Amino acid sequence: NIVGYIFQTNNVLSVVTPTAISQRQRLKNTLRQAKDNNCIAAINGGPYNSDGTSSGPLVIQGRRVAKDGNSSTHVTTGTTNFVGFGTTQNQQWLMGSFDQFDAGAVNMWNFVTGFGWLVYNGENVAKNTENPTGADIAARTAIGLDRNSNILFVVIDGCERCSRNPGVTLEEIGSILVNLGAWYAINLDGGGSSTMVVDMKVVNQPTCLDVPFIVCQRPVATVVCVKSTRYPW
Repeated sequence: NIVGYIFQTNNVLSVVTPTAISQRQRLKNTLRQAKDNNCIAAINGGPYNSDGTSSGPLVIQGRRVAKDGNSSTHVTTGTTNFVGFGTTQNQQWLMGSFDQFDAGAVNMWNFVTGFGWLVYNGENVAKNTENPTGADIAARTAIGLDRNSNILFVVIDGCERCSRNPGVTLEEIGSILVNLGAWYAINLDGGGSSTMVVDMKVVNQPTCLDVPFIVCQRPVATVVCVKSTRYPW
């Protein structure tokens, strides 16, 4: 069986990250970050390194967040071929590789690096063979955009060491997103990180340890947060 969770919105979105400390970025689980930032809904964001920094470019409120956590210039050094999701300052959605956007020209306000495309121009383009874990049956987190400019959050429960509800492959979540009406969609951090929060409650069954019968949230580096249209700060 596949157990999934869907949240659709046209509200203001932002990318949030825990406060950085010294040379390490503090990690917090998705629920904690949602509460800290008054998110009406949230999903875990992109992949991150062992020191807690984002695995690719990260923009928070118009600033490229530095790896050292205490830079006044907030300039990220690495680049990536992965694609990501972002917003402009006037809340237009962005999907694609960071380098394809001129951050200044589009007034990029938020951006989180994900992995690869799952859906492009309404077609499932996910390929299990193009990703080292693509064929793995695992929990998945994805963000999509339909033809009416609605954002789709999709989280599929899973546990790589479980025989019951182990999750889906990349090709399978691509098919699910197409069936939900996604025109574009990208793969975010999955596995034990996959978590969805709605109204300050975790609605899925995250498995931070990837073992059976233990439901727990994994601390993550970034969260994609839905803000209230009434109180978008």
